[in-house]
Amino acid sequence: MLVLVYLLAILGLGTSSILLIDYLRPLPIFCDAAGGCDIVRQSAYAEILGIKTPILGVVFFVGVILFALWPARRLLVAWTAAGALWAAAFLAIQAFVLHAFCKFCLVADTSSLVLFGLAIATVRRPIPRGKQQLAVVIGAVAAAFAPFAYARTLPAPPPAELVQVGAPGVIQKEQRPGVATIVEFVDFECPFCRRLHQTMHEVIKDYDGKIRLVRKQHPLSIHAHAATAARAACCADAAGFGDQMADALYGAPPEELTSVGCEKLAARVGLDVERYRQCFASDDTTQRIAADVADARAAGLKEEAPVFWIGEIKYRGAMPPDVIRDGIERALHGR
Repeated sequence: MLVLVYLLAILGLGTSSILLIDYLRPLPIFCDAAGGCDIVRQSAYAEILGIKTPILGVVFFVGVILFALWPARRLLVAWTAAGALWAAAFLAIQAFVLHAFCKFCLVADTSSLVLFGLAIATVRRPIPRGKQQLAVVIGAVAAAFAPFAYARTLPAPPPAELVQVGAPGVIQKEQRPGVATIVEFVDFECPFCRRLHQTMHEVIKDYDGKIRLVRKQHPLSIHAHAATAARAACCADAAGFGDQMADALYGAPPEELTSVGCEKLAARVGLDVERYRQCFASDDTTQRIAADVADARAAGLKEEAPVFWIGEIKYRGAMPPDVIRDGIERALHGR
């Protein structure tokens, strides 16, 4: 059973390292794009107090290995009890809140639950010595760093998907001559959309008058306040305050994107509050969002964000500035 403790801890450590790699990248290389892994990765639960959840997993499994090698084995029981509680909570979040499961999270969480039971069963087992300890340490180091080493051997994923026969019709209809048109499907609660917004803002200001940015609402069901923020954005856009409201929505904490919070933002950016309220409650706003979501489906999008087109090139994820600039230059010069 003590061997199982080490093996499960090493397995969980390796899985957490895999998740950490994908959580640090704009595009995942291990997780399935637009699958359960990516839904969890894009959710508000991908970070706890600003700390990416795989980091917590790495710390937990390293702690399991260290406590299992120390004589004070009761510390191992307490440590794994805390990990089991967190694992159970995160499994419940995936099942009942996100309605999607990350396969790597399942491995790490299940390992945490089993480790608690094994820790109780091995309280009085003798501590391994010498070569056994060395083998455990080597296994832990390999599990922690092998995924990073493997990721470095992979070719860099293409930053954009070039649509060879032209962009979908819903994208083409937004194009205008003489400017680079950016069509972005947005979710104001999505952490990757927020990161992309900051990058877009920095890049677009260097192309004064040469960029046309079209935001289409695509609130994801996994984000509790995304639909509310989408309504607020539509009303601000109708009143000519679309850019200001987008900045405000992306800048506000996600938990404040309630109807009350969005109304405060609307007043802050200069909207007439009474007209805003009428717009927010109107069927026209509902139909506008439904039309944008229909455009997203026609463009081939599923439950994913951010996705955007620059000209006829499709991008997915919070792309870095140089990639966005390259796309703008291509669109401006017809390349």
